[in-house]
Amino acid sequence: MWRAVAGRVHPDNTGSYFGYIGMAQYLNGIVAGHMTKSKKLGFAAAKPIPQVLLNINSLTLGARAVDPEIEVQVIFTGEWSALVKEAEATNALVSSGADVITCHVDGAKVVIGTTEQIGGYSCGYHTTQQEIAPHGYLTGAEWNGAPVYETFVSEKLAGQPLGHFVRGGLGEHFVKSSPYGPAFTEAAKSQADAVRAEMMKGNFAIINGPLKDNTGKEVVPAGLSYPETAIELEAMDYLVEGVIDRLCKCRRYDRRQSHRGDPVQTCRIFPVGTDQANRRVAPDPAGGHCRGAFGTMFSLENKLQRASGRRFWRICLT
Repeated sequence: MWRAVAGRVHPDNTGSYFGYIGMAQYLNGIVAGHMTKSKKLGFAAAKPIPQVLLNINSLTLGARAVDPEIEVQVIFTGEWSALVKEAEATNALVSSGADVITCHVDGAKVVIGTTEQIGGYSCGYHTTQQEIAPHGYLTGAEWNGAPVYETFVSEKLAGQPLGHFVRGGLGEHFVKSSPYGPAFTEAAKSQADAVRAEMMKGNFAIINGPLKDNTGKEVVPAGLSYPETAIELEAMDYLVEGVIDRLCKCRRYDRRQSHRGDPVQTCRIFPVGTDQANRRVAPDPAGGHCRGAFGTMFSLENKLQRASGRRFWRICLT
């Protein structure tokens, strides 16, 4: 149980640590921006939570710093680990014209391995996947846990209290980039290295105003910037201009919407292989229906999968 201490903001016996891995994803984007020929990148993502959205946005902004015409196609699998869906998403992204693929799922092996088999370029996530993609692997955004744990052990041995909210980026060595792969160009390396040098100084801001989301709405006004340490980034709920996808608003459903008469987002869940799932067309009555909270939608999908043994997609209709 948490032990609350009078006068303290944080419980006495709890804490968290995390890395600003969006910084490495921004560098991935710079690299991908130099390497793409189609000006289309692909991103296989698990669920549209703030950390995933920040990674997608960071990659997009990095790529568009190279070429503002670059677009990033995103497919959400709805699962942190779903190997078949990840392979399907990767194939779909390549089929749509994306020639550099990355991801944010629990394990990047399927996405990177599938991209390599197809003959595309890839940027990894979590750790290096260069062994499984020796030809097309460009670089990757990696966690670097050793410095974090070494710090905690040293502080404990010295009798010092451990931090309750521990964060770090490239400068603190909490995250890092994978070594460059053989397909790398000198132009990509030069720009990525120059930006990394700026990041290492600290307080680097990826999110700068004026900035619009992918519906054209201004989400960051002119003159405002969010450096890597900004707590606002941990509540991100938009995709930036250049990302080709529409977020399912079910996850932000509020009962007050219906009281105000605002439209309520509707989703349906369809078996993979059906016309509705493959073509994204109007639903038939057999499709599972969800109207409400984000968690409810995924809960319904999981129940349907367990009951029928079939796989399902969630599709946002409104």
